[in-house]
Amino acid sequence: MMLLNEKIKLPGHSRIWIYQADRKLLPEEQALILSKGKEFTSSWAAHGHELMAELHIFYDHFIVIILDEQVESASGCSIDKSVKFILDLQKESGVNFTNRLISAFWTGERVKLMPYADVKTGLEKKEILPDSLVFDNTIQTVNDLINNWLKPLEQTWLKKLLESQNVD
Repeated sequence: MMLLNEKIKLPGHSRIWIYQADRKLLPEEQALILSKGKEFTSSWAAHGHELMAELHIFYDHFIVIILDEQVESASGCSIDKSVKFILDLQKESGVNFTNRLISAFWTGERVKLMPYADVKTGLEKKEILPDSLVFDNTIQTVNDLINNWLKPLEQTWLKKLLESQNVD
């Protein structure tokens, strides 16, 4: 497992936004995203005040934007700019970063993506178990990213599939 805290410079209370790619990002795509991300975060502002932000790519699949809101909070307009940045990356790269119907599992070696519709089948076939590790992209702070990003399926919103399946 990657040690996230070795890459992140901003404090644990910092707010995060996670964008998951619909496929593994190629090294040249990652280099482009990191370059554009550095440009974006260095010029990102709210009401004329510079925002203290970073952008990282983790596990070849996740763009994470980090903002220390104790220095300066994001405004609605600045959040809109970050979303536009991601949508522009999406358009330029052909990679979808906003499809929330793809779940990401950690296999112990790599990220495995699975469309929501296939998770139910995976549970039925025991390819996925209640304790299978899922990336919870709804977390909101660096501390959560480091400590709670990976959770057993039974502790995520996907648990409703266990209840409907009665899978043990």
